Amino acid sequence: MANADEARRLEMPNGGSVVRMRRLRLADKEPIALETSLIPAAILPDPKQIEDSLYRTLRDLGHVPVKAVQRFSAINLDEKSARLLNAPTGAAALDIYRITRREDGVVVESSRSIFRGDAYDFVAELGLGR
Repeated sequence: MANADEARRLEMPNGGSVVRMRRLRLADKEPIALETSLIPAAILPDPKQIEDSLYRTLRDLGHVPVKAVQRFSAINLDEKSARLLNAPTGAAALDIYRITRREDGVVVESSRSIFRGDAYDFVAELGLGR
């Protein structure tokens, strides 16, 4: 059941059913990110359907993600996150909050990812028109 904050982020009623996924992302067998995803259960009724890609599964179910808005913030790792990421407590990290929508505007996922500051390099390409 979604708590009030989760329901607000997913734009669904309080107490609605949600799927919560927590993943430790690895690169070359090293932890680089902690990711928590929330998906309305009406969109993903059985999380066991996911084989290798959440977004591929959503597309296969007819819930094609087409737009996402992300917010990036600098944080310092708390003790638990640092332990999972094999980094020192207090180390710099990047906190990324994302809302992903279908073409009709329905939210299909809300996620929070915490990336080790020493293990990731982000590049953004902007289309600025003519």
